[in-house]
Amino acid sequence: AMMLAAIPSPVNYDRSRHKELKKWADNYNIDFLDMNLLTDEIGIDWNTDTKDGGDHLNLNGSKKVTAYLGKYISKRYKLKSHKSDERYSEWTNAAEDCDLYNS
Repeated sequence: AMMLAAIPSPVNYDRSRHKELKKWADNYNIDFLDMNLLTDEIGIDWNTDTKDGGDHLNLNGSKKVTAYLGKYISKRYKLKSHKSDERYSEWTNAAEDCDLYNS
């Protein structure tokens, strides 16, 4: 399965981009998750979750988006977790280094 996700970024995102991405995803029968429309549900606070006024998320905002996206993918797709798999230890170590498991 393939999906397309738009990460919250009000500085660089608008309704026309949403419409074009949605149209493209629908045309190719691809799931489209526009998190710009879900900032309240995700819990984004533009005063604390960005350092540049909404152009890019900071670590705090990234943790919120990563947690939301992980839950979304887990609910929607049947993917096996490799969190404890030694073959994927580099990913686990990187996530731990970024403190992603404590969001």
